[in-house]
Amino acid sequence: MEWLFCKALKDPEAIEQAEKAFNVVFPSDFKAHVLTYNGGRPRPNCFDLGHAKELAVKTLLSFNKDDVETIYGAYQGLLRETSQPVVPFMSDPAGNYICFAFQGESDPAVVFWDHEQAGSERDLTFICESFTAFVNRLYAID
Repeated sequence: MEWLFCKALKDPEAIEQAEKAFNVVFPSDFKAHVLTYNGGRPRPNCFDLGHAKELAVKTLLSFNKDDVETIYGAYQGLLRETSQPVVPFMSDPAGNYICFAFQGESDPAVVFWDHEQAGSERDLTFICESFTAFVNRLYAID
């Protein structure tokens, strides 16, 4: 796997600041990934979601507040769209997000937020149990 167009964190406290702003604790595997691949685009970048095949991720959302696609902007947008305790961490080319679903003290599950289902009971779909499991699911289309 490679990550393209990664952006160095401008503030070494950026991850901790986001955790405080969103009142969450990100999983350690995710934090380690952000330190190296902030704002990057993964290759391969496809995943399956139940019956939906070959969905693509675009970008690991940036923790730099002045970048174009940030975790802050995506989070604020999602606050208006869903009441679920989710924090987006990746975008896709169609305006959807891959998110952490926080429930209690355990590490969050990874879910898909579908903007076409915004506000309905079907706007979130479970993908897998962890960030590492999600990254390991990414594949290339031949």
